[in-house]
Amino acid sequence: MNLGGQPEGAAFDAETVLASIDRDIKRRAYQPGIHYHAFFDGAGGSGGDDACLAIGHTDQETKQAILDVLVNQGQKGKFDPIECVGRFAKILETYHVQNVTGDSYSGEILANEFQKRGIGYTKSQLTKHEIYASFEPRLNSGQVRLLNHAELESQLIGLVWKNNKIDHATGEHDDFSNAACGALMLCFNRFEGTIEAFESPHLRAVIDFFDGRDSNAPSGDGYRGTLSEAFDNKTGLFAPAHRRFDGKEVNHGRREQGSD
Repeated sequence: MNLGGQPEGAAFDAETVLASIDRDIKRRAYQPGIHYHAFFDGAGGSGGDDACLAIGHTDQETKQAILDVLVNQGQKGKFDPIECVGRFAKILETYHVQNVTGDSYSGEILANEFQKRGIGYTKSQLTKHEIYASFEPRLNSGQVRLLNHAELESQLIGLVWKNNKIDHATGEHDDFSNAACGALMLCFNRFEGTIEAFESPHLRAVIDFFDGRDSNAPSGDGYRGTLSEAFDNKTGLFAPAHRRFDGKEVNHGRREQGSD
């Protein structure tokens, strides 16, 4: 251990993590008019790992990412992952969240369970390391506010560098920290161009109409291409054609070839 009580090779500074915690807040209530983002860290239900849901938003005045909710499946030991999706869907409904981003571990089964409950599911292609690496400078610059959550505090402070990647130490867990950091990075739009989504066929039909792929579409440069340039058919979002991702330019919401 180092002098700060952290494991050797600690990824985040303990004092910085502690300074970002709002000690008097364990959960922030829903506020109308706020757009919330959610991240899901799945688990198989064997009892070794927690399934965790985190919800956050961006403060429009301070531009900080604010963690509002961080919960697990609600019981210790073995659990039914499908039942925990039902629990999380109710929380998402309370915060008017219609889409959740999740890790690739969750697979199609849990994604479909969210969809059955009216919640869209977006699979993140960012690894835990990429989430944590993007989170660190935001943490260090005071751009995030956390909840008073014992497991989150412990897991963030316990993250280490292993094989050139940020991960939990051997024998430890990072379910809460992965969900929390994932939600907070969504608040900073750090996943632009790096996610897969279940595309809306209705939006696709509208785009095809105005882009001239529909035989009934109007002709002329005033219509053709105007929507496809703004629509990312992977994220299902309308956005500027050119973005930046970690200093690298992205076209139409996707990383350029060779950007990894």
